[in-house]
Amino acid sequence: MFYLLVVLLMTTAGYSQTAEDYFNSGETKQEKGEYNGAIADYTKAVNINKKYSEAYNSRGIAKLNIKDYNGAIADFSMAVKINKKYSEAYNNRGFAKLQMKDYNGAITDFTYAIEVAPGLAEAYANRGFAKIKSGQNESGCLDLKKAAQFGYENVNDAIKEYCK
Repeated sequence: MFYLLVVLLMTTAGYSQTAEDYFNSGETKQEKGEYNGAIADYTKAVNINKKYSEAYNSRGIAKLNIKDYNGAIADFSMAVKINKKYSEAYNNRGFAKLQMKDYNGAITDFTYAIEVAPGLAEAYANRGFAKIKSGQNESGCLDLKKAAQFGYENVNDAIKEYCK
């Protein structure tokens, strides 16, 4: 009886999922557009590893996709609390704030993302859009052009439209 219990415990322990397993499952679900399932898996990952900044960031992205901007901001904030140099999480939090029309908050986050990672073209583009939305066209156009210099092609139409 004791031997059977030991074997049962050993096989059960061998099948327990790690935070990375849940994270990877969440990534797969997110790629398929299964955002709620991805959020559930990322939540399991952070419940196992409270300092898993990538899981908080990815869960925030999934929340962005379902338009839960406050939840996304909370997750991105947790990611940057864990890793102060996480430029993508600052950029993502800025994007969520941009969706909520918090242009000053968004600009602040995009600026910090750029300070941490000066070559992050997407942060220049996003900051440019936030500045234009807040009435700072000239400065916004400089950011859009900087993003284009870094090869971020998604800004070319905006440059034509706003930067005449």
